[in-house]
Amino acid sequence: MLIIAACALIFAIASPGYAANFDWKLYGRASVAGPSFCFYEASSVAKASGGNTRVWTKCLAQKDLEGVDPKSNLGTEMVNEAAKRLTAGYVPPIIVIGGMEFNQAPDIVAYEEIADHSAIEPQSLIFIELNCRERMMRNLSTSTFYNGRRGFNVEASDWDYVPPEGNGATLLKLLCTRQ
Repeated sequence: MLIIAACALIFAIASPGYAANFDWKLYGRASVAGPSFCFYEASSVAKASGGNTRVWTKCLAQKDLEGVDPKSNLGTEMVNEAAKRLTAGYVPPIIVIGGMEFNQAPDIVAYEEIADHSAIEPQSLIFIELNCRERMMRNLSTSTFYNGRRGFNVEASDWDYVPPEGNGATLLKLLCTRQ
């Protein structure tokens, strides 16, 4: 079942012109094959047995995010939507928790819009499980895309303690406060 869900999500993300049924939120940066920004899919956050939290994440190359032409039809639509969200008072979660500065909001919202609506191939797509009480995490499914090569692992990794800083700590801060 996990394989089917992973394949469906990968197909939806990689398919040009897919419907925007996603709500990707920026949570950090990484260096996969160069600088990239990482997002969690807010509408996929779910409770697993035992009270753990599961969520899909993806990292997109910074050059791909910045390469979206704001004058194209899709680019114009994303710029307009980002402006509407900011005007309506939307503040990205990464800013709310103090992970980034408020003056970065326009760029963050634009990147979230691009992540929601574009067909940029992610450098990584990971289904993560968080044990909020123990401050631990593990990968349930991992897909990587690097230099034209794809890798896929559906075996759950071992549980690791999350260090006090970094992307794992940010995910805990964003997603475990609900408990």
